[in-house]
Amino acid sequence: YNTLIPEDLLYVSQKQEESARTMSVFDVQVREYSPEGNIRWTRLCSTPRAMDDGRIIWDGVRFDITDLKLTEETLRKSKTLLT
Repeated sequence: YNTLIPEDLLYVSQKQEESARTMSVFDVQVREYSPEGNIRWTRLCSTPRAMDDGRIIWDGVRFDITDLKLTEETLRKSKTLLT
């Protein structure tokens, strides 16, 4: 989580705690810094799994959804111009 935008860390922590408490899917969209310092959008999606020793681990995937977010913003702006 060290690449996440600081404003998104609390949200991620809350959703992770909820996922662990309810053993439900953890699915969030957050901003992070790329290695070049640019802001990128990432979707984190995982399922918690209880280990025999009581720990919880998450099996999941990480998607770069920056292009999707840019497209959504372009569509939102174009709809605003048309109305």
